[in-house]
Amino acid sequence: ILAWAVRLWPFLLVLVGLGVLLGRGSRWWRGVAMALAVLLGLVAVGFLNQGKLPGAATETRTQRFEKTLGSLKDAEVRLALSAGELMVQALPSFSGLLAEAQFSYRTGQKEPTTEYREVDGRGILQITSLEGARSFMVSGRDESWTVGLTSRVPVHLIIEGGAMTGRLDLADARLSKLDLNVGASKLDVRLPREVGRNLVVAIKAGTSGITLDIPKNVEARVKTNLGLASLSIDGERFQKRNGFYVSRNYESAQDRVDLDIDAGVSQVTVR
Repeated sequence: ILAWAVRLWPFLLVLVGLGVLLGRGSRWWRGVAMALAVLLGLVAVGFLNQGKLPGAATETRTQRFEKTLGSLKDAEVRLALSAGELMVQALPSFSGLLAEAQFSYRTGQKEPTTEYREVDGRGILQITSLEGARSFMVSGRDESWTVGLTSRVPVHLIIEGGAMTGRLDLADARLSKLDLNVGASKLDVRLPREVGRNLVVAIKAGTSGITLDIPKNVEARVKTNLGLASLSIDGERFQKRNGFYVSRNYESAQDRVDLDIDAGVSQVTVR
């Protein structure tokens, strides 16, 4: 039950929000009731279309991928997962790989594609899911990716996703930039411990729950553009100045990050 409930909460958030807007004033509860009724209808449709209960077992296949680092000076890695689970972490410093990945997907699904090219010492890798979301009611039907990235050269990491859950443990990674462009997703992101002075993290989220962990030794400046989204931020660490949330030693820090958060109906936590 938990596996598919995690996928449902963003949709519930949207529907309840719409219900409140449609049922202004003393009749707000009617709007919420309407939203919940729509949600229950979606659950029923999901069961009928799939013909299985949540948590039904499915046969899976596994594929592995590796790409050597060679003499690259830097890299761009784009991960485009339409639906499923994503885990990303840094490879050990002694690894001679640019990236290694393991993909698990349902038998009968198309396997993810990998494209790679080099331009002037820059490696450009793209991994793409060819499957859309099946049904957000049924667990075990979407893909699961585990990706390791080099920690030896700077990497511009781009994550594009629809309905996915994931953890990006980038504490030991070397990032030049991080772009997150996600729809109805739940992501936990741990930023690098060493970032220099020019790391930019740009987030565009639709209906998502995103938690950003910034190491204590890294200073940060946070810019937000929030629609119906809510922001939870460490008020002791960050003070609001001139439209930004800024940590105390941001201007003089050797390791600092600029966060640009553009979110619709989302829950964003920065700590």
